[in-house]
Amino acid sequence: MVDTQRITDNTLLFTSDAMLVNAGLVMHEGRVILVDSMVRPTDVHMIRNFLEERNLPLDYIVNTHWHSDHCYGNRMLKAEETQCVAHQLHSETLARERNMFKPGKPAPLGRDRVPAVDITFEHRCDWVMGQWQVDSAPLPAAELQIIHAAGHSPDLSYLYLPRDKVLFAGDNVLYKDNEHIALPYFYWDDEERLIQGLKMIMELDVELIVPGHGDPVYRLKIEEDISYLTALQKAALELVKNDSFTDAAHLEQVLVANLDAMELYPDSEGKSIWQPQVHAMNLRRLALKYSRPMEAR
Repeated sequence: MVDTQRITDNTLLFTSDAMLVNAGLVMHEGRVILVDSMVRPTDVHMIRNFLEERNLPLDYIVNTHWHSDHCYGNRMLKAEETQCVAHQLHSETLARERNMFKPGKPAPLGRDRVPAVDITFEHRCDWVMGQWQVDSAPLPAAELQIIHAAGHSPDLSYLYLPRDKVLFAGDNVLYKDNEHIALPYFYWDDEERLIQGLKMIMELDVELIVPGHGDPVYRLKIEEDISYLTALQKAALELVKNDSFTDAAHLEQVLVANLDAMELYPDSEGKSIWQPQVHAMNLRRLALKYSRPMEAR
């Protein structure tokens, strides 16, 4: 099942009951733009039916990143006139995910699988005068801005709507409610890049942040995530400096024994962690990173 909510006059949010994964629908200058495309066929069918019932041909699919739960729906939604927009590292991100879960099997790219991307960029992609401008100098007047951030994954990029002060953050941000904490997740990339990516959000004129999963959040959530990440990074480096670990597996054991997510995340009293394995995967990533020689990190 997919829940639909309007977040601005021209922007809708679709949220699946499967892992609360999000897709956004932005209508701008007569163009219809989908932000991410989900993965479960029933959810993707619901989005397609929504568009067809309202006679809304899909002009663009903008993928915040190419993990399967955000891009597999491209195959079912991309029409002949639809163009897909993604960062130039998109295929590497999908291949790495595929290799982890199904080693030895290639990522499902190409015809009849996940369609090829039509527009790629390295740093940014701005909507100006009815078309996408790729990797130009920042254009403050651009009413749609795709900005590469990395952090959760190497290709992760934001879609920023300056006029509405809304930002689609992909999985650099995950949801929060009154009972749960959703930790920022950097296993696929790097904690320092995620910190910088979150600070980038704080530098923008943003009031509402749409996470990759769950309900929209506000700037306070970003501040809390930065606090967790910086505390985690500092504590991990102290352990690395003071402990004689033998390899990544040993260091991971040291980190797990000493770094409790609830102690690192602010305002956590009385709450539980949504998807607690995220912290464990963050610790694994740190162990892999800090067990390597400094020049290889």
